[in-house]
Amino acid sequence: MLDELETIPWERLEHNRGTAENVPELLRAARTSVEPWAELDDCLFHQGGWVCPAARAALPFTVELASSASVPGRVSSLRLIGHIAEVAGVAEAEFVDDGWPAEWARALPRLVDLAADPDPGVRSGALWALGCGGGPVAPGLVARWDVETDPAVRLDLVLTLGKLAPQWVRELRGDDPQVRLAAACASGSPAVEEFLPGLRADLSVWSGTVWVGGPARVLGLVREALEDRPAEHAAVLTGFEPADDELRRGQLTALGELLTRWRSPVATVLPLLGERLRDPSARVRWTALHLLGSVRAAGYADDVAALLEDETPVGRQRQFVGDAAAWALTRFGRPVPDLVARLDRFGDVEQFFSAAVYVPWLPAAHEVLQPLRDFGLVPAVLDRLAAASGFRRTNFIALLGSWGVPEAAPVLSELAAGEPVAAWAWWRCGGPAELIAAAKVTHQTVKWLGDIGSTAAAHVSLLPLDEPDDWMRVATRRARWRMTGEVGDLVPVCTEVLSGLDDGRFLPVMVPAAQALAEVGERPEVLVRALASDRRWASSGGWRAFDQDERLRAVLEDPIRD
Repeated sequence: MLDELETIPWERLEHNRGTAENVPELLRAARTSVEPWAELDDCLFHQGGWVCPAARAALPFTVELASSASVPGRVSSLRLIGHIAEVAGVAEAEFVDDGWPAEWARALPRLVDLAADPDPGVRSGALWALGCGGGPVAPGLVARWDVETDPAVRLDLVLTLGKLAPQWVRELRGDDPQVRLAAACASGSPAVEEFLPGLRADLSVWSGTVWVGGPARVLGLVREALEDRPAEHAAVLTGFEPADDELRRGQLTALGELLTRWRSPVATVLPLLGERLRDPSARVRWTALHLLGSVRAAGYADDVAALLEDETPVGRQRQFVGDAAAWALTRFGRPVPDLVARLDRFGDVEQFFSAAVYVPWLPAAHEVLQPLRDFGLVPAVLDRLAAASGFRRTNFIALLGSWGVPEAAPVLSELAAGEPVAAWAWWRCGGPAELIAAAKVTHQTVKWLGDIGSTAAAHVSLLPLDEPDDWMRVATRRARWRMTGEVGDLVPVCTEVLSGLDDGRFLPVMVPAAQALAEVGERPEVLVRALASDRRWASSGGWRAFDQDERLRAVLEDPIRD
């Protein structure tokens, strides 16, 4: 085994960690241990993006290891093969080693043979690798359907053939609800009734699959199948009662991902979220509260308020179910009697997550307080500002500035000389503007000069109009307009920034761009089309996705909103 390793000039080949001199030793060690596969994955695949020369050279040896019954990490080998093959199928040609296609073609017969291996885990791993990499292997895999008896492997076979022989999967018939579910996911069926029997049945068989790996992860397949059909997706996710806590958490996470992308399913989802407020699992109650707050479901305010005293801890964040209830009530515009006492449970730093996932993380303390200007909380914020440091101090100063409350002016005046954010906050609360113009020119100070408007007209020369960064391009044009009344190239610059909306792409800088256009009386068609769509415009996940969408859509009603 691995007799030809020495014929490869590994020292001249590259992988993610440098030269590939370490690969032969790792492959030899993999003959008797599973441990080398983690390092091999890190070197040859890492996070994807390209197929390195070392990955191409290592392919026949990883296939050889997967083919040996005495090797303990055969499935790990096949996972690595599949990961690399998947990258080869999606990466641009310049990022795929020139020799990969030929090496993959030579590997296909042995991988097809492994789909008939005595070990069901190896059969599933081979199917997964073939589904990731593709090739003219569908007839041989279709022939496996009549002889494959392992329930989990049969599901992996359906999912693989969904990629390699989609018509066969669309025509597949049978009484097994999990096979029907796999076929519906693999074919992208819009028929809700094809998904629900499987989701309502015992999902434990999915734990043995390589494509999925567990019952809750089946919902990821459902998402892929119904990604662009929000009504059907919502009907499927709300159409079954999960059997355990993990699956109920998975159900709510899937609903969060659905609502992060689409606005229309909210009404369908709300009744289930209301039911989950009474769930025995603290994590489920927490996530339901988070979603209700995210969509501003004020009709559930009384049910949410009933959980304010729920002191069940959740996760490692020193937070409790009642804290999620308190935040949700602030989203509804409802007062929370003990909110000040809870502030220390909220973080100091703004957290951002990808819009591709739903993470039920609560906002930082200053973000929780942001919409509560008229709730009489200024004394409490000033008290905390006096004891704060670092991010919390800066955030509380900015919060008071955004509120523009005169009673904060005396405290802010004492801080203004040394901190630009305090100078701006002091001006917002009634102080002078001179200290802002004296600050170092940054994106933030440009925004502040725009806030001051015509009073700062003498400082228009400070605006770095030549900066290529989109944030600065928008901020400088908006500030110049507010300071001097000169529109200049504001309209073409801001319209260009918004152009990605037609491609379904949202960036946070689009909000001030849309606001700037609205202020000068312009509303480009790209913005009109975007705001008429069902899409939720967001680049971040969690509650922030809903906030970003609200900010963009608020341009139609209040162009001055920041």
